[in-house]
Amino acid sequence: PQNFSSIYHFGGKGSFNDNEVAVIGYDAMLPVGVSKLYLFNMASEITPNGLLGSPETNQNFGGGVEMTNDYLFVGSTANDTNVTNGGAVYVYKKVSGNWQYLLKLQPSEQSENDQFGSNIAFHDGQLFVTASGYDSNGSNFVENGGVYHYYLLPNDTFSFVQIMTGNQSDFGFGDLLDFENNTMITTSDGSTTDTVYTYKQGDVSWLLFNTIQMPAFADNSSVNVKASDRVSLSNEKLYLYHYIESLT
Repeated sequence: PQNFSSIYHFGGKGSFNDNEVAVIGYDAMLPVGVSKLYLFNMASEITPNGLLGSPETNQNFGGGVEMTNDYLFVGSTANDTNVTNGGAVYVYKKVSGNWQYLLKLQPSEQSENDQFGSNIAFHDGQLFVTASGYDSNGSNFVENGGVYHYYLLPNDTFSFVQIMTGNQSDFGFGDLLDFENNTMITTSDGSTTDTVYTYKQGDVSWLLFNTIQMPAFADNSSVNVKASDRVSLSNEKLYLYHYIESLT
C-alpha cells in the first residue's frame, strides 16, 4: 500500500484476477487493528476505490478472499450476527469498474465457531465456502470442517446445494480447494495420516470419487507442513509432496 508504514499483517490473505489484486491488511497493530481489503491493479497501481471495509458495524473481514471478473468474495469468520464466530461471506459485484457491496451469505443454520468463510473458491459459476469449524456430527467438539457448495443464479443470488465433509477424526477439511474442469480436490489433516479427497461434478452436486492417504508429520517433527500445502492438481494429474528430512 502507499501508506505501508501504517498497515500491519499485510498479505495474510488475498486473491488476484487478470490485472487486479485484493489483499487483506490491518490499519493498526492487533488486537486494536481493523482488517481492510486493499485493491490494486497493474495498470494504475491501485484501483479508484482501492480500500474496502466491512459493510457491517463490528463485523470485520477475516478469512478467505476470492476475486473473479465480476464478483469479489470476502470471508468474515468471526461474524456473530447468527451465532458466536458463525462466520459469513460478503459478496461484491463490479459495477462500472468499481466494487459495490451486493449481499451477505450465511448458512440458514449455524453452530458456534463454525467459522464460515475461512476459505473461498469460485469455479464454473459455482461458489465453494469452507467453514473450518464445521462439525459433521453435530458436536461442537469435533470441528473437522465442511465445504458449502452454491450455484450463482442469474439474479445475483446463490442457491445452496450441499455440504461436503471429511473424516470426523481429522481437521482442516477444505483448507485447500483446487479445481480443474469437473474435478475438485481438498484435504484434511490427521494425527498420523493426512487425506486427499477427489470429487467429480455430477449433474448438480459434487460426488466423492476417491480418497488417498499420505503420511502426516508428527507434532514434534522439525518439519510441520499442512496437507493443504502438499497437494496440487494440474493437467489432470494429482501431485503429492512429502518431505523426507529437514534441511536444517
